[in-house]
Amino acid sequence: MRHRNFGLIACDEPATPGYTLFSPIHGKSTYLIGRRGEVVHQWQHPITTGPFGYLLDTGNLLWAGRLPEGPQHMGGRGGLLREYDWNGKVVWEHRHVGQHHDFRRLPNGNTIFLGWEIVPPEIAKCVPGGLPGTCHPDGCMYGDFIHEVTPAGKVAQWRHPDQLSPPQHHRPYRPAIPQNEMGAPRR
Repeated sequence: MRHRNFGLIACDEPATPGYTLFSPIHGKSTYLIGRRGEVVHQWQHPITTGPFGYLLDTGNLLWAGRLPEGPQHMGGRGGLLREYDWNGKVVWEHRHVGQHHDFRRLPNGNTIFLGWEIVPPEIAKCVPGGLPGTCHPDGCMYGDFIHEVTPAGKVAQWRHPDQLSPPQHHRPYRPAIPQNEMGAPRR
């Protein structure tokens, strides 16, 4: 069901001057709008928008789209990073099915992004804690990585298993203590 009030429904005069860039959730477009809600520019995408997009200093759009592949049942999923020029032409693209949430263009022209990957079972079994019955539906444990991609596609990465030694970072599971509305333990 569509909401009755659609588009800009209020404009506060002291609002910050300038433009707003947004990509509607489950949409296939990104909009640049003025203070009164008028569409100044629009980019069309072949797939549903992932986390969001950024307007670069060049006027180009850096955008993430949600690929059907990759970890399921997780919010913030993307997978397709694209740079579009003002006319909607794709000038750069990088795919990684684990990409999620944030990404940025760096001053050196590289793009950095956060991603998920499966934690190797030998490491996952060493990680204590967790709530019984809350395993991920994919039946595995995910960890994060950070990739930095050059305009030519060369990738540098930081991966959690390379930096984490579970026995050194052991934190025993502690069941939640019921608290009252003020945050104090219930007796």
